[in-house]
Amino acid sequence: MKTCYICNIPKSLDDFPKDKHSKDGHSNRCLLCNREKCKTWNKANRQYRTLVEKEWRQTHRSQYNKSVRDSKARTRLQVLMHYCGGTPRCQCPGCNCCVLEFLGMDHILGGGRKHREEIGRGNTYNWLKRNNFPPGFQVLCHNCNLAKGAYGICPHVKALEAQ
Repeated sequence: MKTCYICNIPKSLDDFPKDKHSKDGHSNRCLLCNREKCKTWNKANRQYRTLVEKEWRQTHRSQYNKSVRDSKARTRLQVLMHYCGGTPRCQCPGCNCCVLEFLGMDHILGGGRKHREEIGRGNTYNWLKRNNFPPGFQVLCHNCNLAKGAYGICPHVKALEAQ
C-alpha cells in the first residue's frame, strides 16, 4: 500500500505508475492524479507539444511511418476478424480466398462511394472500429467485390444459383 501525495488516498502499488528513481520503484502520484496532471499540462502547453511532436516526426520519419503503418494494419486486421467472426476470409459463397492482402470491406447494400465521401478517404476501417462495427458490411476479396459492383452479382453466387 502507498498513499498518493495529491489525493491522500491509500492505494495498492498497482495504482501507481512505475518510477525507477524512487526507492520503491513507483511514483508518489497515483495513476488517476498523474493522468489529470498530464491533461492539465498538455492543455496549457498545446503549442509547445505540437511543435515538439512535429519536430520528432520530422527527425524520426521512418520510425513514425512504420508506427502509422503498423497501427493501420492492426486496425484493419481487427475489423476483418470481427466481421468474419475469427479468421479473415472472403464471405462470398463459393470463394475460398483467405489471403489477407486481397480482402477488403464491402457495403452489403451498396452505397460505398457515398459513404467514403461522407467519412473521408482512407478512413473506413477506423470508422468501423470507432462506430462499434455497425451491421451492413461484409468481408469480400477484391475480385468478388469488384464483380458485385460491376455486375450486381458475383460469378461465384451466379454459378451456385445455376446449379
